[in-house]
Amino acid sequence: MGFPNVLRVEADGRKGGIWLCWDAQAFRVEVLSACFQHLTFKVSSASAQPWILTAVYASPRHNLQRFLWNSIFGSSEEIELPWLLTGDFNTIKDPSEQAGPATPDIYRRCKRFSDRISQAKLIDLGFSGPRFTWTRGDTPSSDKASCIDRSLCNAAWNAVFPDSTVNHLPQLHSDHHPLLTRLVVLIGVSLRLLETREFTPLLFLVLLSLRVLGLLTSLIILSCLIVGTLRSLCRKLSKIWPAS
Repeated sequence: MGFPNVLRVEADGRKGGIWLCWDAQAFRVEVLSACFQHLTFKVSSASAQPWILTAVYASPRHNLQRFLWNSIFGSSEEIELPWLLTGDFNTIKDPSEQAGPATPDIYRRCKRFSDRISQAKLIDLGFSGPRFTWTRGDTPSSDKASCIDRSLCNAAWNAVFPDSTVNHLPQLHSDHHPLLTRLVVLIGVSLRLLETREFTPLLFLVLLSLRVLGLLTSLIILSCLIVGTLRSLCRKLSKIWPAS
């Protein structure tokens, strides 16, 4: 893929898994904790103060999501650096984030997720792009869609990166839209977007399945311009992890 450094958190069963790819010449990465639902690491560079990133791929089973959030609650009490959490949380925080009628169970799940975000003192960064990040179904009667991928941050992150943006990118033969978070940092007295035409130094992937073009769901990219296209990246991934 063109990244000299790669770290992989193994999947739980045949689905899931988290990959972290970065250029050590641009960033220093220190893993703080890892499990099949998340990977938390510290990122350091010469351009900005150190910050924490938690890459999330939550289990669809709500009893297992409790373990993820217990870890997040514990980290929220300890982490003082800017902290970003991004990925597939496998739930929604408002009934409007799901297509179709809302049921009493949906309201309960939304309240639980919203309460967890508040308890951890996190902020939703919002997004631009398509309303839903996950869709499935071949007919109108079977269509399902929801916004289960998002980026959250703590107050310190919001202060250091106030102009960061989150974009829902077009689907690439997957049931998920890739999530792109762009970071804007304060350098000297002016805000400048970290970008390069030659390489993308930090890339986070959540692998939801073994299907070649269904790998991407979330991206953290510390540059605006990606080498080639996302389709090109998928082709490179297919050489590493062939379709099953």
